[in-house]
Amino acid sequence: MAKTLKSSGTKNWGGSRPGAGRKPTAATTKLLKKNLSETAFAAYEATQRTPEARSWIYMPTVTPKQELTAYDRIELLRRSRWFYNNVGFAARAIDAPARYSLPLKPHAATRDREWNRFATQAFHDACGTAAFGVDVGGEVNFFEAQPFILRQVAIDGDIFWQKMLSRSGRGMFRLIGGECIGSTTYLPDLTQSKGWIDGVLPDKFGKAVAFNVIDAEDPKKSVIVSADDLNQVRRFYRRGYLRSPGWLARASNHLADISEILFYAKTSFKLNQQIAFVVTSPESQNIGLGSKRVTESMNDLGNVQVDTLYNTSGSVRLKPGEDIKSFRNETKNDNFEEFLNYLARDVAWGMGIAPELLWDITKAGGANTRYVLEDANYFFKECQAILREQFCRPFWTYWVWQEIEAGRLEHPGEDWWRVHFIGPKAPSTDIGRDGNLYLSLVNNGLLSRKRWFSMQGLDVDKEMADMIDEAAELKRKCAAAGIKVSDIIPPAPGSAQKEDLEPDQEESQGVQNHPVQHP
Repeated sequence: MAKTLKSSGTKNWGGSRPGAGRKPTAATTKLLKKNLSETAFAAYEATQRTPEARSWIYMPTVTPKQELTAYDRIELLRRSRWFYNNVGFAARAIDAPARYSLPLKPHAATRDREWNRFATQAFHDACGTAAFGVDVGGEVNFFEAQPFILRQVAIDGDIFWQKMLSRSGRGMFRLIGGECIGSTTYLPDLTQSKGWIDGVLPDKFGKAVAFNVIDAEDPKKSVIVSADDLNQVRRFYRRGYLRSPGWLARASNHLADISEILFYAKTSFKLNQQIAFVVTSPESQNIGLGSKRVTESMNDLGNVQVDTLYNTSGSVRLKPGEDIKSFRNETKNDNFEEFLNYLARDVAWGMGIAPELLWDITKAGGANTRYVLEDANYFFKECQAILREQFCRPFWTYWVWQEIEAGRLEHPGEDWWRVHFIGPKAPSTDIGRDGNLYLSLVNNGLLSRKRWFSMQGLDVDKEMADMIDEAAELKRKCAAAGIKVSDIIPPAPGSAQKEDLEPDQEESQGVQNHPVQHP
């Protein structure tokens, strides 16, 4: 028989849990009011601000928009430019990604194939040849601009390009360095200066709506340009950052150390070559550091008398007790190369790329080298994504629409803006091995020809059209010369081309010359 529970007249808001509904005791209240340093993560060692053996990490703000100040960004920009100009390793770290990952070639991808070919060719003719056809400054064409922009992003942190129009209404761009975007006290409309952060005016969601472009010759002059006309290219650092530091920001101190260490090492080697001999004397103890220094003997040591002999040769005249020895630099550090390797590895990893690709790949084995290149390919794809989505695709859309508006291109439909970009072939250490693998995948239907051509940096439509045209032209010329195609291109061993078979051979091999009707 079930037991009936009756109310005891007291409120038990927490249910049947032990202690539920009870009034907290004095000890519990005291515990809850204790300092946060004794509770939860505040007791975690990493949150201790002043450990005995570690200094306090100074981080004045964690607000992303205020974390990277204009002063810090400009200082990092100066250092990065100096390193790029003077340190070969820094230049390699910047130039290598731009060399391997770019340029990207656009190909229209609408449903109209004929329009795609015409629009793609028109773009290449107008923007991919002479620089003055696309760049207002006349420095680079569309393909040359891509590695140029990526290098600027890597060094300065960001670069800007503005949409422009030529006199005939063609789309063009103007490149503006990141040093020309900033906040000044000379904004044209001071009532709008509120909310500006390092030359960027964000909306309430953090999206840039305008930029302040400073005159390079007169910093007092500036103009506000809408973000619809001025595009920013950068590698996003963290959520909320309006500007980004250069890729060498993390490596700034290490690169300075490398340059200083090499300077001291070179100075030591130079001294070794400049000083041929040294004169030793038992009186050297009298000119050492400290209270025993004898200043009167400095002149004697600084002047070495030489007896001139026949044919301008000479012999050093030594004082009694002195001796002359060949100078030999004994300065040596067995950890010199190892320490430089550590700094170089940290610089490379700070950028996001394997150090073997930038510093020294001789110690990597076959499997390790393939891993390094595979890891580098992912980094190159990230570089391609930056340029594709922040420069190439927006400019393609802008240029094509201006051509449609001017009547030089027909409107192909609602998908007029569709385009895909083909990058250069990815680096490989064993092209024969990789080639046989991809060829096997294509022949077995596991990889499309379009994807394979794209991996080689080629356009499938153009390549297939060229193959068809080449085959048709070869057959036409062979027929005109009265020879067979197999005379030029022999068939594979064990096979025969159809045009070389006699009628009885075709029938024996199941070749039908007339349609077969099935019931």
